[in-house]
Amino acid sequence: LDRLMQTGYSKPLEDEDFYRVLHRDESTVLAENFEKAWKEVIYERDCHRSSSVKVHSTGHENDYTALNSGDGIDETEDNNPKETGDLIAVLKALHRAGVLTPFYKAAFFKLIYDTLNFVPPQLMHEIISFMSSDDPDYYGYVMAGLLLFS
Repeated sequence: LDRLMQTGYSKPLEDEDFYRVLHRDESTVLAENFEKAWKEVIYERDCHRSSSVKVHSTGHENDYTALNSGDGIDETEDNNPKETGDLIAVLKALHRAGVLTPFYKAAFFKLIYDTLNFVPPQLMHEIISFMSSDDPDYYGYVMAGLLLFS
């Protein structure tokens, strides 16, 4: 990062100056993964909506043609999220494509961070309450120790 800042200080940055993106984070890879997951989600959704869907597999993994008696379900057509308006389907596809994984990790750490910001004031309240109570001494030591480690 220092090299990038030095380069930016000495001259305007160009595309070649930036670090390369990991292959798994490239837009083409993410788009392919999402498209594959989106087709799977739409296929499952359409199969659940209509029990009369007959499936013909072409032999390729996740390549299906859904046949139905005239209600227009055809997996060879483009099914984009705007046309279906199904937010749940989009979220399922994003989850299956692995796009949301970094956000799950960030949400987990944010939950821990928020919890650790909430606990110390509560422990201080317990310590102040302990000062005017007849609780055993070890209770105060436990609260002080928890406050130290939180």
